[in-house]
Amino acid sequence: MGRCWAREKALRDSYPKLYLISNKKERTISECGKWENDKWEWNLGWRREWFEWENNLFQSFMVDLERINIDSRRVDSLQWMDGEDKEYTVKSAYEKMQDICNGEQLPFFQSLWRVKVIPPAIFFAWRVMLKGVPTKVNLRRRRVLLNNYGCALCGEQEESVSHLFFDCKVASKVWNTCNKWVRILNVHYNQPYKSSLHFHVLELNH
Repeated sequence: MGRCWAREKALRDSYPKLYLISNKKERTISECGKWENDKWEWNLGWRREWFEWENNLFQSFMVDLERINIDSRRVDSLQWMDGEDKEYTVKSAYEKMQDICNGEQLPFFQSLWRVKVIPPAIFFAWRVMLKGVPTKVNLRRRRVLLNNYGCALCGEQEESVSHLFFDCKVASKVWNTCNKWVRILNVHYNQPYKSSLHFHVLELNH
């Protein structure tokens, strides 16, 4: 249901409210139904009963599904959409990362992996640079429902990567302490890449 196989737009994007209550979010088609008398019958699972206002939405969803011709002769499998043969390779993943990172960022990312700290710390820093840390704002983009999306440290703004690690007043105190510790000019950036690049440039100049 989460992948783009039934239309140009993924079903989870077309029906986000239904996606939230589905208990088969990451299943293949073969796990969402079965063949009965040479006809494909959908067997979709939901976490709760329907609200009345959701009935029309569900009917529209089923109309879209019924338009799809399920071919029993085709193998049901996951595909890597960025590979030439739709198969995952390390090379295709690296090329995908190069597309995400512009030319200015690549030298920094290359130097990041050479820093002499434990690998989990480097990996976490890399995720912060790409804004891939599961902050509350990122969880909301993945359709995860939370009671609130405020910063866990200050509670004053939404918990995005930029806010949690840089803009938050608690995070700012940590940065100020680090700057004094290494005796560098306190220049504040609210973007992960720019803030880390500041330290990278200082390292090159010392």
